[in-house]
Amino acid sequence: MPSQPIQPMRNYTWYREARVMETLREGYDINRHAHRNPQRNTGRWFFDDPRVRQWRDSADSSIIWLAGQHGRGKSQLTKSLVKRGGAWWQEIESPVAPHTTVCYCFFRAGDPRRMTKYPACAALLHQLFGYTPSEVIYKASPRWWAQTICDPWDLFEECAADSHVGQWVCLLDGVDEMEPEERRDLLGEVCRVYRALSRRPQEEPRSKFKVLVTSGPLQGEIMEDFERLRAAAGADETVLFDADEKAGEIANEMGPYIEKAAKSFPEDQQPLVIRVLNENPNRCWLWTHTAANLLFKFSNTDWDGLSLPSSEFENMPWDVEGVYDKALNVTSAIYGAKRVEYLLHIILAASRPLSYQEVLLALELAESDPVMAGSSSTEHTYDELTETCPKWTSMVDDLDGIILDMRPMLSDFVNQSARQYLIKSANNSASTGSSWKGRVDIRDAHATLSRITLSFLLTLKMPPSDLPGEWITNNENVARMNLIKKKMIFLIYSATQWPHHYNSQPEPVAKTTIESARILCCNDGPEINSWKYFHKAPRYLQPGVITALWVGALPLAREMLEQPQDSSEHHDSLHNLPNVPGSSRCALDIAISNGYTEIARLLIDRGWTMHASTCCENSLYWAACGGNAEAVNMLLDHGWDVNGPTNCATTPLDGACLKGHREIVRILLDRGAKLHIGLKVAGNPLGLAAGNGHYDIVQMLLGHGIHFRIYGIEALWSACREGYVEIVRVLLEKGLTPNVSLNPRSGTALNVAVRRGYKEIVRLLVDHGARVIEDDIKVALEKRLDDVAKLLTGPYIASLLDDGCPAALEDKQKDNWPLG
Repeated sequence: MPSQPIQPMRNYTWYREARVMETLREGYDINRHAHRNPQRNTGRWFFDDPRVRQWRDSADSSIIWLAGQHGRGKSQLTKSLVKRGGAWWQEIESPVAPHTTVCYCFFRAGDPRRMTKYPACAALLHQLFGYTPSEVIYKASPRWWAQTICDPWDLFEECAADSHVGQWVCLLDGVDEMEPEERRDLLGEVCRVYRALSRRPQEEPRSKFKVLVTSGPLQGEIMEDFERLRAAAGADETVLFDADEKAGEIANEMGPYIEKAAKSFPEDQQPLVIRVLNENPNRCWLWTHTAANLLFKFSNTDWDGLSLPSSEFENMPWDVEGVYDKALNVTSAIYGAKRVEYLLHIILAASRPLSYQEVLLALELAESDPVMAGSSSTEHTYDELTETCPKWTSMVDDLDGIILDMRPMLSDFVNQSARQYLIKSANNSASTGSSWKGRVDIRDAHATLSRITLSFLLTLKMPPSDLPGEWITNNENVARMNLIKKKMIFLIYSATQWPHHYNSQPEPVAKTTIESARILCCNDGPEINSWKYFHKAPRYLQPGVITALWVGALPLAREMLEQPQDSSEHHDSLHNLPNVPGSSRCALDIAISNGYTEIARLLIDRGWTMHASTCCENSLYWAACGGNAEAVNMLLDHGWDVNGPTNCATTPLDGACLKGHREIVRILLDRGAKLHIGLKVAGNPLGLAAGNGHYDIVQMLLGHGIHFRIYGIEALWSACREGYVEIVRVLLEKGLTPNVSLNPRSGTALNVAVRRGYKEIVRLLVDHGARVIEDDIKVALEKRLDDVAKLLTGPYIASLLDDGCPAALEDKQKDNWPLG
């Protein structure tokens, strides 16, 4: 059967579709250019394998897990499937689906945007909506999406089950580079979708859900995650493919690539390069690419008389770690080991992948002293700071393709094998014969970046006209921020990430630069405080302890409290500032809301108490919302009123019920929290718990005597809206009537359950006497919910008979309404 070309992504112009696509776009853009395009005529060791063919040709949903050592070409295979689109899937004689949509997500350690499950789901949905009929996207209106944006996997499952999707293939590359907890959640969600589709009756129209997962070797946590997936999805339906078993075939595929790479060398060296690269029987993609780049970068390098002699061609290590070591040794001989070490510190400890210009600027400041920068009056503009030394540029370029992977459309990366080789750990210490294995202590790397970012912020001269007046979204501020993002991107990184690097460095090193950090947080000048805007700091954020806590510089805040140096760091002065409005944030409130319990205890021990000019009365609410039992008990022990007023128009009990912190609810109830005051209270704890699915808390509140006939109306309506069947059942069994409207616009619990299509809840409500109206049946039929319509028709006809309307009953029968 001739292959079908991949369809271009559709352009959405309708408001609803455009809104959803824009919401999902960021996760897609991160992955679009994740890897280089694959080499032609490669990957046959995978595509021609019978297990892979069976996985592809199966008429049912199926999962295949491809594992193997780093560098076997797993990402090349994934990118090859992406580039081929649906062509490879249409090679089978009898297509199992009308069309195939291939969606992908490439995970990468070191990039927070590509280590969690939410961006992955967003990327998959963006591609699904981009290549499939528009009926699917109708399920994701802006209002619906806004309600579920924290957990889009329900939408993922709903769309995967739609018969319009056809065959949906999800490629999840490099799951071993995810955060462990996020990886387990991702695989759990994928397995849930897989089971839901697999269990649907064969006679029903359904989509096919094919999954390809790639990872490093199956060992440790990865093996546990695979076994967990296999047990949940079924051992027969989950295929394990070990790329290491195909090492010989992978090595044979390197021939054309080696010949292509050799053409970059002088003609007289090409035969030698081909022979040296072909001699390694265990060659793989990563080794071949890295070794070829090493030879090309340094074979003709001449810096102060140092170069890689031709004899080094004959001594090329046969393992990737050996190639890394040789490349770093040669680079150190040319540029100096300290400079190379600085580069590795910057790349490995960066909170996000840095661009080429950011790396050069960071290297320029690597040997700076933030203490001197803080005490000096010398200032430089951003353009002056970016005037980098040519040596830095040459060193970074020489390591590109070996340790670094830099492209114009992507930030700089270190691949996972290089990261594991370089970072010091319990299982990766320096070994005999290797100069760089386990050499980088990540805490020392954070110390380097802390020094760089502090020096940059203390020496940067930035005109006030270039800064936003305050963090308010308006056209003028947006234009200024866009200019900063384009021209001064390292300012955003330094401003937002210096506290992280400062906190992560060794404590003795942090003490040597604590004065520089103190200057940043205590100085009130407009230029030196330009970095605060990028923390979305409120207008009245006061310098000193409050600023240090707001940005999360905990060692500095602790030092300020234990050894204050001026009045700006003492709480009495902060409580009595005449120009500070009552809505400003105090140190205790910030510490509690961010979970800094130790700092909060230190503040209270230093005499920090509630004051009229601060919002410390909200501290108990934030502790309850955060589930911090230690902080809740501490505040109550120090005199906070469990029923006291807050600026949040709610109570601590409401916050704990909203977030589902059962232990906090128990503590508050035991300490005297009132469930109702004259049958009227700011919030509705029962409604908040019911609407968020916290069944245990609903039971606890009912057991403590909450007035459920007053608070239960909203609780029942919220539970019906979100589909929590057990909570609906317990409220109805308690005796709550389902026929009271929450408000004229929202309608009754039955109205919202029908609109949402929750068949089981509709059944419960009807069985407990919910009154059915004609509009309910119309809504069910419009949504093609025939089962729900049948449930409603019988009670509706019975209500007509009870009302004595035989004529109306005759009319309904003539209209061919479905009978229950």
